Amino acid sequence: MVPLLAGSNWGTDVRVQGFEADPDTDVNSRFNEIGPGYFRTELTEAFYTDAGWQERMLARIPAGRFGDPAEMGDVCAYLCGAQAGFMTGQNVLVDGGKFPGTL
Repeated sequence: MVPLLAGSNWGTDVRVQGFEADPDTDVNSRFNEIGPGYFRTELTEAFYTDAGWQERMLARIPAGRFGDPAEMGDVCAYLCGAQAGFMTGQNVLVDGGKFPGTL
């Protein structure tokens, strides 16, 4: 599952940049991507029942915790709102600092 997700994220990154660079794209369109970290949801619950997995993952997240789905919602709301009106073609990492760099 992780390699497929990584591949799909790379593909999304290319598409975001492609739409952003397309001269035929509507002037008022915004294209941004969200790079999620680990969020505990119904779909990911099986991972969180393994204490060893939790310990290993938390050791790699500078924030020292997993994300709350509401935090992801807040980022989505921001990107859709007027406050991000001048923001386009960006990769926004919501991962507690896990990714060691920038995209």
